[in-house]
Amino acid sequence: MHAHPPSVFHQINFILSLAVWTVIVGLTVNAWKSPDSPLSPVAGWSATSFLLSLVALALVLAFLVAHEYWLHKQRRHSLARHLCAWAGLACVSLLLAYHTLLYSVLFVIYLPRMVEHFPLRGCLALAVLPILTDGALEHMAGYPFAMVDAVLYILMSLFVVVFGFALKSERLEKETSRRLLSELKATQSLLGSTAKRDERLRIARDLHDSIGHHLTALSLQLEVASHSTDTGAVGQHVALAQRITRLLLSDVRATVGDFRSASDTGLRPALEQLLQGVSDLEVELDFPDKLHIDDARYAETLLRCVQEALTNTRRHARARRLRIALDSSGEALRLTCSDDGRGNAQLRPGFGLTGMRERVEARGGELRIDSGPGGTELQILLPRKDA
Repeated sequence: MHAHPPSVFHQINFILSLAVWTVIVGLTVNAWKSPDSPLSPVAGWSATSFLLSLVALALVLAFLVAHEYWLHKQRRHSLARHLCAWAGLACVSLLLAYHTLLYSVLFVIYLPRMVEHFPLRGCLALAVLPILTDGALEHMAGYPFAMVDAVLYILMSLFVVVFGFALKSERLEKETSRRLLSELKATQSLLGSTAKRDERLRIARDLHDSIGHHLTALSLQLEVASHSTDTGAVGQHVALAQRITRLLLSDVRATVGDFRSASDTGLRPALEQLLQGVSDLEVELDFPDKLHIDDARYAETLLRCVQEALTNTRRHARARRLRIALDSSGEALRLTCSDDGRGNAQLRPGFGLTGMRERVEARGGELRIDSGPGGTELQILLPRKDA
């Protein structure tokens, strides 16, 4: 399962942000060519200052492009936060180096993306402090309306931050609703498959216990009748009835066998339904076609373990990928959940992992946890004799 691509709204926002960035670059290059430009840095122009300005602007551009095509899928990745922090430092450096509030426009295109990677308090601080500091410096340099301009830019930045967090909250609520709906549908799918399997087994038992027994008794009575009659027309009819009875008995046994062989609990479609609610994590499901879970208790245990593994990976691991594999080779049924996130060698099981261990041990199984720098791997082993 992959993350959803950026919407049309995000694409338009990206294009407008590139337009703003292009204007800022154009003004910077024009100021370099015109030394008397009001955009000249406080220390004056030099090859080094111009090169550093271009590097800072390039860093902002790199963040914009990376966020549009990669970082919006990897909000929990540490590299995303680092690149976001460096881009913010570049914006602050440009603002303070030039002592002009025009570079505050960079915050308008940067802050909506910063809210995806940092808490509200840090975004509000970045929206206020650098602009307020630059406004105070400009006021001290003799610009009478510098503080008024600073307040206007601050209000605009605060609006952008609040609006960005509102969109983020709405997105998170939709993701939560989608995940809960998938979990509900997965449980419903498993219960539906289990109910159908139980109904098939009930019908199979009824066929065997009632019709099967009656046909067997009828066949025995016809066998006795065949020895008590002559070889005339009556005997032929008795022999024909006996063959038909045996054929019916064979059909009943075949039907009962078909009902009992189709006793899979439907774990695979339930897992697939569960994974449909995952939008911020790439999940690979390896479920062999020949693997059938006949025990409903096993199926429920495995479904709950996968659900808990998904929750822990999304909340704590900062992973990009999660692999879920089931294997029935050997003496145990094995479920493996492995991610590529940040592991923890000193992992202390919380309520989720403790509940998972209790579920597994209640079925006579074993839970193994291996966590380290390369990620975390959970292994659930269930004895095959009860599967």
